[in-house]
Amino acid sequence: MSNTPLETTRLILRQFMPDDWQDLLEIARSKEASPYAYADFTWPTDEAWAKESADYMATDSDMWAMARKEDGKVICFINCNRMNDTGYMDVGHVMNMAYAGNGYEEEGLGALYQHLFDTTDAVGIIAGWALEDEEKIAPLLSIGMQIAEQGNGEAFDGSKRSFVHCILKLTKEEWEQKKKAECI
Repeated sequence: MSNTPLETTRLILRQFMPDDWQDLLEIARSKEASPYAYADFTWPTDEAWAKESADYMATDSDMWAMARKEDGKVICFINCNRMNDTGYMDVGHVMNMAYAGNGYEEEGLGALYQHLFDTTDAVGIIAGWALEDEEKIAPLLSIGMQIAEQGNGEAFDGSKRSFVHCILKLTKEEWEQKKKAECI
């Protein structure tokens, strides 16, 4: 998949660059500070990991950096994980929570979803989250995703904690209806 930069009012979605390592490190530290960090794979939070990861991400066109136009700061990591057998693109993202609640996720993910619907055969987008993590689910719900499945999840960190895992879905048809309704 090509990730030609996408521009919105306040953001540029683009391929990662090796120089993004410090912003990536901030994203990792924000993720690991979340009370729901155990509900996802653990990210290291050291400089060596961030530098190596930014170098790798710069070579992978399925990974996107969401950067603010005003200062170029990367505030979110997005990964188009894969297309499943039913035609849904699994899109995961990790936001630097210092920038959450400002509409950045809705703006950036909305642009990416439109791009994916325009350039792939995806019939829809899916994302998986801990249902209790309302701060991370709220932006997805506001752009039209719906909770389609729920089940028991086990902690990724080896602890005995459990959580309710949910799959959010948005079909291409629902996206087009939402966009049409917003233009009216």
